[in-house]
Amino acid sequence: MNLHARRRSIAAVALLVLSALVVSTARAQDQPKAGGVLKVAMIGEPPTLDLHTTTATIVQQITWHVYEGLYTYDRTYSAVPLLVEG
Repeated sequence: MNLHARRRSIAAVALLVLSALVVSTARAQDQPKAGGVLKVAMIGEPPTLDLHTTTATIVQQITWHVYEGLYTYDRTYSAVPLLVEG
């Protein structure tokens, strides 16, 4: 394969990749709707949802999405009030 044919091949592949990227762009998301059901895949069945009576990691993973903490951390790991004032 000579240099000229190789350059054409590379240009053709680049054009195909670029056109695939343009075609595969995501469309805008629909507006969120109130209500409904949220289904989440979990690896097991939690023994309880009371975080204070169990050490099961699955309960922690579930309750992190249910309860909101008093504070959170920013990019520099400084405490930032979430539900706490001040």
